[in-house]
This record gives sequence, C-alpha cells and structure tokens, in this order.
Amino acid sequence: MPATLTPPPTVPRRKEKPKRPQWRQRLRDSESGVRQGVRADSAFAVCFFLGTVVAAAAFVLNFAVIEWAVLILAFTTVLSAEMFHQLLKTLWEQEGRLLSARSQEALRIGTAAVMVTMAGSLTVSGLLFARRIMALWTE
Repeated sequence: MPATLTPPPTVPRRKEKPKRPQWRQRLRDSESGVRQGVRADSAFAVCFFLGTVVAAAAFVLNFAVIEWAVLILAFTTVLSAEMFHQLLKTLWEQEGRLLSARSQEALRIGTAAVMVTMAGSLTVSGLLFARRIMALWTE
C-alpha cells in the first residue's frame, strides 16, 4: 500500500495589524508617558490638587479670558516641568552611579531648570491673583 503524504499542520498566521500613522503612534506614546509619569510620582497629585484650587479661585475672582490663558499656560508649564523632573529622576535612578561626574552635574542643572520653571510659573500666577485681589480692594 502506498504511503499517503499528509500535509503538515498549518499554523494559523497572526493577522498583521496595519501600521499606525506616525502621528497616531506619537499620540499613543504621549498618553502612555503621561500615565507612567503621573503614576510614578506623588508630586502630580499635589499639582492637580493645587491646580484645582487655583482654578476655583480664578473662577471666583472672575478671571478674564487672557488671564485664564496665562494661568493655563503656567499650569501646563509646571506639569511639563514635573514630567522632565520625573525623567531626570528616572535616569538618575537607573544610570546615576554609572554616569561620569560631568553627566551628574548636567542632571543637577536640569533639575535646577525645572525648579526655575516652577518658580516662574508661580510668580506669574501670583501676579495674576494679586492684580485681581487689588482690583477688589480698590472698588
């Protein structure tokens, strides 16, 4: 009797996902980065709490559109600075002991730059509120 050849079992092929457009992949990476950054540091909880308090105060003081724009810009600058600070802390934790002294200095300068950004945003926000509060007292 002749031996019949049976075809080897076929392995089901994975359906290849269509490649995402670059802009869409960048959005997914951004969302993932924000999620990781917020989960990694409790400073974001403080920022969001204080941001809520500041927004409520601005609403009560009846900020104008341009004041809201400046306040939102200051808030997003602080959040961006916190993200960069988180990045620097992550790099330091992973590679800090392996970096040269000069690279460690660069990381400290980056951390200082984040603090300067926060101080600038706080100053701008303080000026906005001081202007509104002074306007209430002069009325």
